[in-house]
Amino acid sequence: MEAKGTNYERFPVIAVEMPEEERSGSQAAVEGYPEICRGLLDACAGRKKTILTVECYPGTGLSELLEGLRGLAPAKVIVSDDLAFEPEKMDALLEKDLTDDPVFGIMTVRRMEDLFIRRSLRKPGKRRSAYRRESC
Repeated sequence: MEAKGTNYERFPVIAVEMPEEERSGSQAAVEGYPEICRGLLDACAGRKKTILTVECYPGTGLSELLEGLRGLAPAKVIVSDDLAFEPEKMDALLEKDLTDDPVFGIMTVRRMEDLFIRRSLRKPGKRRSAYRRESC
């Protein structure tokens, strides 16, 4: 049986082309962390409280991203990976659910909260190692 190719692009790039007159203001696309931070800070200026959520692809350079966004001087940073069980424990929890059958197989019957350390959801902001391991 011949293996099928994949369309998954490991390092996706989207070229953004903008006319010169649109390269400023709140709708502008920017490049580089200093410009990104400046744009976000400008967009949040005058607000009492702002919550920023960043969603990433698996494999995103999280350390680089967190370092790059330090210019925002956040009061609190919560990294969801720090609140969840270790990947090995997640694999064990999901092992019986996951199948290769595209028709009759299921992804999982688990809910998102089943994959997180319960205490970590009540007091986010600490690293995973700070929480006592809990069973689900």
